[in-house]
Amino acid sequence: MKAYKQKKTWLNLTHLFLMSVTLSFILQSKSTFSETITTNPKILIKTFHAALLNSMINSKKVPTKNRYLNLKPIVHSTFHLKKMTEIASGHFWRLASKDEKKILFNEFSRLTVATYVAQFSNFSGEKFIITKEFLGPQKTTLIRTEIVRPKDKAIQLVYVLKEIKGKIGVIDILVHSGISEIAKKRSEYRRLLKTKGIIGLTEALKLKTDELLSP
Repeated sequence: MKAYKQKKTWLNLTHLFLMSVTLSFILQSKSTFSETITTNPKILIKTFHAALLNSMINSKKVPTKNRYLNLKPIVHSTFHLKKMTEIASGHFWRLASKDEKKILFNEFSRLTVATYVAQFSNFSGEKFIITKEFLGPQKTTLIRTEIVRPKDKAIQLVYVLKEIKGKIGVIDILVHSGISEIAKKRSEYRRLLKTKGIIGLTEALKLKTDELLSP
């Protein structure tokens, strides 16, 4: 009887050990997979494209405000919005106070999400295709993509991604064979920053966002 109890105890301990090893493996696998998603540029863009496509497909039945809320997390996880705000505002960013930086970042982020909501508001059979991934200057990764439109010419985009503080994210998009979106914004913002400063730019971005999200 004593030998039976010892054997049973040994089996229970063995079972618990195997369960702990299995659980450890599962958790490690999940961690590795999660890390792959956040550090692989191509997967990051594919995930973003899937969210855009879903927003387009459901645009007729999902209100604009809800589509904004649905896209907000994926836009924030795909783009280095703080870095983009800094680049777009130029040297004015360095001169701004902590509070000014915060509100400008918030409004720049809102406008970025709202712009995607407005631009991708209809679905007519579009497809997102990644055509090439290659290294760019200053330790960037470039992802060349196409938005294939059944009734129109395909739109070519190049996402410029960079790792910042251990996180890969988009810092710019090149359109029409190389025109930088962030450089265009920087040029637009410079005029307003010179006359009205950070607060003036922040108010202008807020107004534009509110217009895009209005029913």
